Amino acid sequence: LFEIMPGKIDDGKADKIFVENFDSKEQKDPVAVKVPDSDKPSTGVFIGNCKGPGLAIVITGKIKNLTINNCQDIAVVIDSCVTTIEVINSKKVAVQANVDACSYIVDKSDRTTLYLAETSAKDKVVVVSCMSTATNVVHNSADGEDQVEQGLPDQ
Repeated sequence: LFEIMPGKIDDGKADKIFVENFDSKEQKDPVAVKVPDSDKPSTGVFIGNCKGPGLAIVITGKIKNLTINNCQDIAVVIDSCVTTIEVINSKKVAVQANVDACSYIVDKSDRTTLYLAETSAKDKVVVVSCMSTATNVVHNSADGEDQVEQGLPDQ
């Protein structure tokens, strides 16, 4: 007898938003997270214990950092991240930055796909992988016509 915890978004703490326990069985629409506008982005977003298949989390606004922990079969789309996007202890996660993201850390995760924003690819984004398998980085080709997928060596 397992009770399914309902998904919740907790923005009660200053500079932190928690998105937790969403399950695609109950959540059919994308989970929308709006970050308050600011000249100096200081909001960190934590996504934890979310399960797909087909669960999408869309974060609008500029964030300081993003941590995805213990999630399975989800997609996360963000506008912009000024520091680091971390994917930890997760399986089959896709992350897309529409404007930019400076660096990515993939730790103890399996089948992670990172879709880089065009500016991130040009600015030589940093991707660090540790104890992870099947990590792929997707970015636009030099002429912008196609997408190029590059696998990272398993760590």
